[in-house]
Amino acid sequence: MRLPSIFTVMFLFCSTLPARDKADLAPKEKDMRPWGTTVEGLRLSLACAKREYAAKDPVEVHVVLQNVSAKSRTIVHAHTLLIYNVSVVGPSGKEIPMTPRGKEIVQGAAAGIMGTRVVKPGEELSRTLELGQVFDIGMQGDYKITLSRLVPNLDDEKKFSTLTSNTISIRILKDK
Repeated sequence: MRLPSIFTVMFLFCSTLPARDKADLAPKEKDMRPWGTTVEGLRLSLACAKREYAAKDPVEVHVVLQNVSAKSRTIVHAHTLLIYNVSVVGPSGKEIPMTPRGKEIVQGAAAGIMGTRVVKPGEELSRTLELGQVFDIGMQGDYKITLSRLVPNLDDEKKFSTLTSNTISIRILKDK
């Protein structure tokens, strides 16, 4: 059996979930989704399926970038950990560093495919990140997660602004 090349694996690893058009969302979801502040015609939403997790449960965070401007926007398109700054603040109030596995993922992704992607007005790009793979969130307590990334300015695409998501809170429960 022939194994896929590293480039094929990285392409699949770095690709996003299909973009969803605003019309695909139920009206309740449109109204309920929390967003960070709109910057340069773009906004970010961060969400989890639930608020509380057992220490060993996977914690998937869902990231949605939406173009709310009337202009198509060109953004950098690569692995989530290369283009987003992920801030995880733990129960102690201090930022949690990446795990060795998280650093390996970033190093592997850096060798992969990076390019640009046009995001049309109203279009959304979705990604999912399994937080426990890249951050040590196994300690009991509350965690706050926020993402940010650089985006090109509307008037001058050689200049960049920081786009920040809403902040979500999760609780890791005590092992039974």
